[in-house]
Amino acid sequence: MTRISRRLFALGLSAIWAAAGAAKAGEGNEGPDLIMGSLPNLTHWTSGGAVDGLRAYSASTTACNVGTERIDWFQGPNPAHPVRTATLYRLRENRIEQIGLSWVAHAFCAIQQNLCQTCEPVGGCCCSELGIGCSTSNVTNGSFSNLGPRSEINIHQGSNLGTHAFPEGSEVLRGRLQVRQDDLDPALNPGAQYFVEGHYIGADDATYGAMTNDNNNVSYRRVIVNAASYFMSVSGPTIREEAAIYAWRENDPGVTIVKVDVPDEGRFTLAYRVTELGSGLWHYEYALFNLSSHRSARAFSVPVPAGIAISEVGFHDVDYHSGEPYSLEDWVTSLNHSRLTWSTETFAENENANALRWGTLYNFRFDAAASPTPVNGIISLFRPGSPQNVSVALLGPLHVAGDVDGDGDVDLGDYAGFVACVGGPGVPPTGPDCGAADLDADGDVDLVDKGLFQLAFTGTAEQ
Repeated sequence: MTRISRRLFALGLSAIWAAAGAAKAGEGNEGPDLIMGSLPNLTHWTSGGAVDGLRAYSASTTACNVGTERIDWFQGPNPAHPVRTATLYRLRENRIEQIGLSWVAHAFCAIQQNLCQTCEPVGGCCCSELGIGCSTSNVTNGSFSNLGPRSEINIHQGSNLGTHAFPEGSEVLRGRLQVRQDDLDPALNPGAQYFVEGHYIGADDATYGAMTNDNNNVSYRRVIVNAASYFMSVSGPTIREEAAIYAWRENDPGVTIVKVDVPDEGRFTLAYRVTELGSGLWHYEYALFNLSSHRSARAFSVPVPAGIAISEVGFHDVDYHSGEPYSLEDWVTSLNHSRLTWSTETFAENENANALRWGTLYNFRFDAAASPTPVNGIISLFRPGSPQNVSVALLGPLHVAGDVDGDGDVDLGDYAGFVACVGGPGVPPTGPDCGAADLDADGDVDLVDKGLFQLAFTGTAEQ
């Protein structure tokens, strides 16, 4: 398709796409402010059946300039030309997970349309700028020749290498939004909901003023997966200027969302939910999304005081593909210095480690025999710079001295549990909950622990 025919085709669809709607109008910032205005539909490329267990899709997108200045819309190889990408999420069993991502599609011409606001078009319908209040449609997000790797993008600067490598692999799959069929199979995912997320990236938008105009560049929309054909159809409006992680809270008001800004850099968003399972056990579920940090994250940790029994520790990420250089190794888990930590290699060890990079969401979870309390989690950054870590307020396991049964208090139930755990000096705790009875954390349950337990139980020390 030639440049002119692409432009005419997109213009012909503008009236249809304007009807796709959005949950809220763009509330733009000063300067150029690029948002994902609409996700009108998805194309299914593996209609003949899964390839290597994978399905491939692409999402049509419409960009909007909700700012007060025009947006540069250069064509490659200029490194400042905008790009867009798509990801897919599954909400199931009270957790949201990212289950697929695409390469970026490179922009080449801005069409002055009116999806989000009243358009002040660039004179002569110029391709190299997007006017104030204007929108532009893109239907080439699944074309191989238009796709480039995510690794060529500096999300903080909104820039790319200009000339991009072509995706590798199957002619049907490569570079597109790839999802494992098992993650879509209704028999394997009863009650699941699915959401597509679109992300626009532009240089002048990312670097303007305080460099926060790119914090509203993602939008999401619910999609329905056909159980027989695996085609996807959009449902409801595009939720503008919010990441798909917010769909979790929309479906469960018990979810808390916290924005975490790296000083003079990008933004992470943490969502979490703590659920009481009964018998003194609680489930801790965290989802961490990297919206715009080029430095990325290499570790996430939550305080877990000594003596608290934890189990069902889990991690989930999303796979890169089509020749992207990043590692696919899962993060490893460790429990040291009263912190439960998930981590990948450092930048010095491997520049292509499986860091939490822009536009991706990773999950961290565990069960603990302790009720929740406000604590600070830590996000450790991947690329060098200062600071090396940023903290995030969340709920983590509460440690109450003497709370052997983990129900948040010290009562007769804890007394019976403590007595059952006493072994004497040098005898390691052997019961599944006896670590909580080791109040002085010296590796045994003895007379010293007995005195500490009595203090916790009665409020007075043994004479």
